[in-house]
Amino acid sequence: MNAYLVWQANTRHGLIIDPGAEGELLQARIEERRIVPQAILLTHAHPDHLGAVALLEHTYDIPVLLHAAEHELLNFAPLFAEMLGLEPIQLPTKINYFNGENTLQIDQHTIQVLLTPGHSPGSVCYLIENNLFSGDTLFNGSVGRVDLPGGSESQLRLSLKILARLPEETLVFPGHGEVTSIREEQATNPFLRGIL
Repeated sequence: MNAYLVWQANTRHGLIIDPGAEGELLQARIEERRIVPQAILLTHAHPDHLGAVALLEHTYDIPVLLHAAEHELLNFAPLFAEMLGLEPIQLPTKINYFNGENTLQIDQHTIQVLLTPGHSPGSVCYLIENNLFSGDTLFNGSVGRVDLPGGSESQLRLSLKILARLPEETLVFPGHGEVTSIREEQATNPFLRGIL
């Protein structure tokens, strides 16, 4: 899965998005770029997006932001990881839950939260300027699965309509796979074509 680092060029203050694994590698990248993390943003609470959260939360003493509808999935994540044969995960302790769609202001970062359930009950996408961090809602050429606990195909279809209305030039940074754009997905993704 993909983890992302976003930072302000002038202050080096940054955000960590979906640190699912390789916490030491992420730490090295943060130190190399002299980033000062301000928060961890989670698009949802499946265990493959949580593996490095506790390490980074404690290392940088920063909060973890997650939609409140993911609370139950978060508590289930260690058992879910075991069932999937993933490495054991430690849950974060400084969870800041939010509800609905918000605009989050973290330091100089203005983050629009798009509530996009379907892959999970509280899946969200984060829009930062022209960059959409789509988690497992939208991939390059595909979408997230809906057959896991809390998934809903009908909700995912509604969520994709929200994303399909974004400006075509919006870059999409998915939870898995290659970076894409709304224009590209409208043209080639069978789940997005004609959805408007």
